[in-house]
Amino acid sequence: MKKILSFLVFAIVAKLTIAQPVKEIDKFVLLGRWADAEAALKAYSTNPKTADKPVIWYYRGVLDLNASNDSLLSIPQAMVKKNSSFEAYKKYQMLDIKAESLAEENYRPYLMLYAGYYDLGAAAYNKKDYANSYQAFAKALETEEYIVGKGYKFDEIKFAAFDTALIMNTALAAVQAKDTASSIMMYSRFLDRGIVGESNRQVYEIVVDHYVRKRDVANANKYIKIAQEKYPKDKDIWNEYAVKLIGKDNKELLYAQYDKMLAEDPTNFTLSYNYAVELYNSLYASGEKRPTDVIFAKKRLTELLTIAVASDKGMDAAMLMTNHLFNITAEYSLEENAEKVAAKKVERKKKTLEAANAVIPYAEKVISHINNLAEPTVREKADKKNVLGYLMDIYFIKGDSKKAGEYEKLRTAVKI
Repeated sequence: MKKILSFLVFAIVAKLTIAQPVKEIDKFVLLGRWADAEAALKAYSTNPKTADKPVIWYYRGVLDLNASNDSLLSIPQAMVKKNSSFEAYKKYQMLDIKAESLAEENYRPYLMLYAGYYDLGAAAYNKKDYANSYQAFAKALETEEYIVGKGYKFDEIKFAAFDTALIMNTALAAVQAKDTASSIMMYSRFLDRGIVGESNRQVYEIVVDHYVRKRDVANANKYIKIAQEKYPKDKDIWNEYAVKLIGKDNKELLYAQYDKMLAEDPTNFTLSYNYAVELYNSLYASGEKRPTDVIFAKKRLTELLTIAVASDKGMDAAMLMTNHLFNITAEYSLEENAEKVAAKKVERKKKTLEAANAVIPYAEKVISHINNLAEPTVREKADKKNVLGYLMDIYFIKGDSKKAGEYEKLRTAVKI
């Protein structure tokens, strides 16, 4: 992991002598007599005449920042000192608008805190101490954003408005620490700012997947929309997440979501095919709750598969259409055979033949596709055998025994 160089390890008291509200504390700090400086600060902060002076917090920041650099401290111990220093400097500014002691230093203690936090984060990461690495990087980011928010400028480094590298490091440390909430919080920043690039696409999917799995509808929909806008080429992936978010228990909501997406992208193969599979299963799969309006569902399924077949580079859509239309043919044939009234029987025969004829082009498309394959799989061979059986049955229904016999021979010849 890239580390910032130690250019920030400069004298911590570089400009203290320019602003000396407490000469004794200044003297000890300049001499490096830190224990004496602590004692002097304690005396100053407990003296009723000086206890409410804002500059107390400035010196608290100075002393804790120095203490945080002690090489004998563990990373958590160093973090405690740096955190205390950071909060003390901020409180000093809150209590004293001018904050002259910090201003005279050009607010460089914040730069030193940033660098210190970053180095602790990198050191902890390299030691595989990922939890502390995350904490340190997160504080480095917080300090950097404080600096940027205040508009402080430094010669040594120019901070970006959005530090992608540091945010990514922070997120990765959280991932390694198995701190999902923190990693998602960091990754979400990329989506909130609309930061794109091929290397960031996976970040979008990580965030979307997280909120979909949590069934956090508001955030999931928010980030799916952002992902769709920023990575439109991956629309099928984002559409799939939109479907997953709803789940399959509420069919009405599921179908409504598919209809909404298809209205925006009416020729999308993946949408039309996946929607068709859901409808097909509800109509024909055992154990599935059948649609309330079966006639409408069958009509809608035929419409969806017509769209899917038109753009399918394989045979899946044609195979599903063949199954669907053959099922309709079989149903009509059963109704025809059960009909006792001659006039009605003729009418049902007509419907059976219309349905049978509708199957043929799709069945032939499937057979043609499989015949053109160099090495059909077992499944493809099984599909071919089934479809040849359909064609055999259809031509028997049509009264063409010769054609039916030809398909029967072809079917028998298929070895699985």
